Amino acid sequence: MDLQRLTIGQMAQLNHISEQTLRLYDREGILKAQEVDPETGYRYYHILQSARIDLIQNMKMYGLTLKEIRSLLDCGGTEPVKEKLEVQYADICSRLQELEQIRGTLRRVLENYKKIRSTS
Repeated sequence: MDLQRLTIGQMAQLNHISEQTLRLYDREGILKAQEVDPETGYRYYHILQSARIDLIQNMKMYGLTLKEIRSLLDCGGTEPVKEKLEVQYADICSRLQELEQIRGTLRRVLENYKKIRSTS
């Protein structure tokens, strides 16, 4: 296996993603193949592009859209990425707080049901 010229299938397998995902990333402009054979259209990737795949996958996990990811990656700097991740972190903290409140309410309702049942 030539790690400097991986087929789309090899790259997908090494990164535990689908070939369709790599094609989507190409269409969205967030990960272009290092080389495209002009005759066959086959895409070839370099193993070092795996780091970018990891970054994209992590940003997706943090709740960013592919459009947001492309915008951040196009900036070229780390500050916009850091700022966006800080916003995402604050949003997740807020959602967790809301879920904790809902959980507390549900716990009280369920306790009330138990009390009502035990007195009937």
